[in-house]
Amino acid sequence: MVLVGPDLRCWKVVSVVDQGVFRPFWERLFRWLVQQSVHRIDQQAEAIDPMTLDQVKDRVAASIQANPDDWRDDEAIAGEAGPPREEQELLDELVASVRAAASLPQIINAISSEQLEG
Repeated sequence: MVLVGPDLRCWKVVSVVDQGVFRPFWERLFRWLVQQSVHRIDQQAEAIDPMTLDQVKDRVAASIQANPDDWRDDEAIAGEAGPPREEQELLDELVASVRAAASLPQIINAISSEQLEG
């Protein structure tokens, strides 16, 4: 995994270790009952060369095309909010939105429900 900052500096994640569930006993018990445990994670990352915005766009677009199940909008495909849409058409629109972005926050806005400034 590669992390990219808004200034396009990059870090490669070299390890991730789940250190287990944490929080006070009663909170852990409640979270277990609702199946929402909170884990402490230790991760190590090392700085790598920055990317250009076009390189980030290429990586995101490649991820969308290579992993369509992670990116598709099942509600739109099923027609829950209007006429049913074709999966590939939606993926193509998502890639086009990523390619049109002028900054990293705009890429994030294009692929998620988060709305960042920039």
